[in-house]
Amino acid sequence: MELSFKTSTVRYLKPTLHETVFQEESAETIVPDSFPDVGRVVDSFGTVLVRSKEVRTGGIAVSGGVYAGILYVPEDGDSPKKLDVYIPFTTKVESPQLGENVQVMHTCQIKNMDCRMVNSRKLVVRVNLASQIDGYEPTEEEIYQLEEEDTLQTKQVTYPMTLPLAYKEKAFTVTEEVELPAGRQNLTELYKYQPRLEITESKLVGDKAVFKGNLDVKVLYLDTDNGLNCWSFQVPFSQYVELEQEYDNEELVAVLMLTGMELVPSSTFEGKTLQMTANLLAQCLILGKRDMEMIEDAYSLHENFLPQWVKYEPNSRIDHQVAHQAVRDTVTANVKQVVDTTTYLDYPSQSRDGDVIHVSVPISCNVLYYDTDDQLQQMVVHTQANWDTELAETCQCRVTAQLEGDCYASASGDGVEVRCSVGIVADTYAQEGLRAICGGELLPREDQGELPSVVICTANPEETFWSIAKSYHTTVEAILQANGLTQETHDTKQMLLIPMC
Repeated sequence: MELSFKTSTVRYLKPTLHETVFQEESAETIVPDSFPDVGRVVDSFGTVLVRSKEVRTGGIAVSGGVYAGILYVPEDGDSPKKLDVYIPFTTKVESPQLGENVQVMHTCQIKNMDCRMVNSRKLVVRVNLASQIDGYEPTEEEIYQLEEEDTLQTKQVTYPMTLPLAYKEKAFTVTEEVELPAGRQNLTELYKYQPRLEITESKLVGDKAVFKGNLDVKVLYLDTDNGLNCWSFQVPFSQYVELEQEYDNEELVAVLMLTGMELVPSSTFEGKTLQMTANLLAQCLILGKRDMEMIEDAYSLHENFLPQWVKYEPNSRIDHQVAHQAVRDTVTANVKQVVDTTTYLDYPSQSRDGDVIHVSVPISCNVLYYDTDDQLQQMVVHTQANWDTELAETCQCRVTAQLEGDCYASASGDGVEVRCSVGIVADTYAQEGLRAICGGELLPREDQGELPSVVICTANPEETFWSIAKSYHTTVEAILQANGLTQETHDTKQMLLIPMC
């Protein structure tokens, strides 16, 4: 006899892709005729801009570019000169699991970059990128329960899961006119600007994803006294993204990427103000808790039950951790004064030692400084942030990291000291799928003749009351009552009375 099962539907976004892509891009640049010959390169820097995301069945392509700058000291020892270079890139991921309805969340960061001289009129810029691409596709899972609950003895299990429910994007623009602080000399040439995005607050309000944040910008410029100066300013912003339905206790994960940026001296107050325009893309993922109640096992008291099984692989997040690691390192160098520091984080690496995961985040700091001969120089300081967490062998951990605040470098003794803070986010996922009963058939049992009304057995440590009851086609409640027990635990090698149904 076929048993009848009722179904309920759980709708969510199934993660079908989690890929990290490393790539190196380079570009040659020729010094314009109006610029002096290159004496030495003292700084190279860049900002990642994402232009487009192309999704097709079986593949994803993300295109963008690195807006790079080169600062060099001319052969004649004059004031530093800056060259601009745009380095395009395309990140491609191929996977047969990707459908045309996949929704893509993408981040890209510079791992490190440098510039070398080919000759006094030609330079080569090299940048190493790390992109993380996550794909989500709308999915429906059917959860099965018996129509008539008294047909079988069932072992019900409820799995609380945190699942992606929805994804939405929004492009927006932040503009601001900023003024140099009082007492500073006027700006004569803008050498570089380094933006850093941070979200300070995010939440769901009805059918809107609301977030606030800051665009922190660090500027290096030449003033009217021919001196190099650093200045940082902050532009706050707040935005909301319209969603297709209302949410209550769900969680919002908002990720920002720059799609374009311009910072130029303003014509309003020449040399005192800058006009900033930044184009951003907000990528909003909504996570929600869902309880999935399943039949993990079942049997019949009087017949043989032949079950049918279904396997679920929801890739649910089971833990979320945030850590803040302070990094401090010192390098020996002939440093008189630090002018500026540009910091890049590599993608976190993991190593396992038993149940402990060691996380390392390589850090590359490009330090611009004057040596004791008052010559402008550059050094690269390599350091790392370290963090440990416990992780079961049946789980996997996805780790991201970002710089928190500015990185500071200063002359210290016979070298330079670098200090920064790194935020580490670790999400844990179960690697094993879930198996549940989705149907089955009842078959007649062979005639076993007259059976005893009570059996005495010795319970082994690995056995549970459920497994014992299933073996003898009785119920857990009957075993507990016959042995005067109130809870489903037994002593090792305990003798149990098993009443037969």
